[in-house]
Amino acid sequence: MWYDNSQLLSYNAILNFVLGNRGGGKSFNAKKWAINDFLKKGMQFVYVRRYKSELKTKDAFFNDIAKEFPKVEFKVDGDKAYINKKVAGYFVPLSVASTFKSTPYPNVNKIIFDEFIINGNKRGTSYIKNEVEEFLDLYETVARTRDNVRAIFLANTVSSINPYFSYFKIRLNQSERFTVVKDGLVVVELFKDQDFIDMKNKTRFGKLIKNTKYGDYAVENSFLRDNNSFIEKNKPKGSRFMYSLKIDGKEYGAWISKECEYIYFNKQVDTSSIHRYTLTKADHEPNFLLIRNLKQNNIIKSLLFSFENGLVRFNNQETKQDIYEIIGFFSTR
Repeated sequence: MWYDNSQLLSYNAILNFVLGNRGGGKSFNAKKWAINDFLKKGMQFVYVRRYKSELKTKDAFFNDIAKEFPKVEFKVDGDKAYINKKVAGYFVPLSVASTFKSTPYPNVNKIIFDEFIINGNKRGTSYIKNEVEEFLDLYETVARTRDNVRAIFLANTVSSINPYFSYFKIRLNQSERFTVVKDGLVVVELFKDQDFIDMKNKTRFGKLIKNTKYGDYAVENSFLRDNNSFIEKNKPKGSRFMYSLKIDGKEYGAWISKECEYIYFNKQVDTSSIHRYTLTKADHEPNFLLIRNLKQNNIIKSLLFSFENGLVRFNNQETKQDIYEIIGFFSTR
């Protein structure tokens, strides 16, 4: 009933992604994998979260699994995990991973990135700028020239749209358990266990959320954020280019239909237009204007008005989620 990563690891990929039911045992299994490998072979792990704040509870890292190893001594001290008084692992926040570049990790053969997909409901959290390359830099720091280091990414089925899948052009077939890309170097597993689903449905909470959107996500393993509302693949003919917005290296065009007041976002841009805008100094480059005051900018005010009145459409899920993130960026300022 609980998740086991042995089938995933049999692919021998470098990057291994697991998306599964909330509470299905993904993190527990990763810890067990790391502990067994250390006890048998002395191989260490690096445990990654995105921000320092997400590692505040690292002192309790072994609490849930200690009972599986009654004769083993576990301890967390600072940024290190100890098993039987020996260093077994390291805790690294990805946001400052570049400061660990000079640290050698000759005995680390696994990197565990927990909750790598952000839940859009959590305010104040966002992906790191150039996050995938930041992670690849961390991987290079750990592996150096070794070929035996594997990274495993864990997440609930919040969304199939995230920087990692975009970077490696991963398109999931949700009817298949495994998706393999990059000549077998990257594999994604969609874990769904019927015994776990049946057990959850019998609980009082399971009965409460049955046949709800949250229930489909938490129990049935459906992607919580990937609904098709406001998605229209093609903008109406004759739509006029208004402006583009660029953030984190991605540029999105805003088009308005002659037939209605809808704004359509996609990645088509009129590069001859003078109305191309960046939202951060990091994205500022020639032929773009930097929006300095978000609250007083007429473009931003118009976008927020259209969004709040249901007048915004997107060509696909990736565009939708990126624009949602941009709108959330505006709304909290």
